[in-house]
Amino acid sequence: VSFTTDETLRMMKTPNVKFTHNHPSGGAFSGADMMYGSRLDARQMRATQPGGGAWVLDAPNGFGDFSDAVLIEKYGSPGAIPAAANAAKRAFYADIERAVDESARYAAEKVRRSHGQEALDRTGAANEWSALYSEALLGTPDANGVLRGGRLQEVFDSRGIDHTFTRLEPEEAGVRVRPGDEPTFGETARRAAAEQDLDIFFQAIDGKNPIFYSKLQ
Repeated sequence: VSFTTDETLRMMKTPNVKFTHNHPSGGAFSGADMMYGSRLDARQMRATQPGGGAWVLDAPNGFGDFSDAVLIEKYGSPGAIPAAANAAKRAFYADIERAVDESARYAAEKVRRSHGQEALDRTGAANEWSALYSEALLGTPDANGVLRGGRLQEVFDSRGIDHTFTRLEPEEAGVRVRPGDEPTFGETARRAAAEQDLDIFFQAIDGKNPIFYSKLQ
């Protein structure tokens, strides 16, 4: 799914964005997820799973000067943003991509060692890859359920971005289980957002993969 420039600018101007989208594989965030959340200065990113759970990034103070939304508001237009600020943002994105790539390669190597070179073509092994990738990227839960020790945490910590990563179980996430492969997730996510008292709702749909963003009241 992609957004037009106008749609992205609209979201950038919306305070306290909460961005929810589905991951049919059940895995954690992609690099594109994190970079787009940063662009919007999102306060929360959620990647929901087919079984009803969700991966969550909470960034209560946003992304600061690593966000296009913040930089444009500060300097008036993209062209007025200082070169140093753009360079710092690009370095942040590069570190996100590196964390994602390293986590993906780590998971693939673990699966191949356990199940053979062609293992990733099998559903069970693909699910194992997804779990290994998610753990390497976001870490493991502490006593309070906060994920710690992942590669993305290191990237965020190094920039002083206040954040927490968590994984919500289905009973906590408020998203109903997607039935089979039917393209019904959009309606499910819409209802879930409504249940959380969100007052602005926008969706862009490409085939079976809807993406949603909402503004918290």
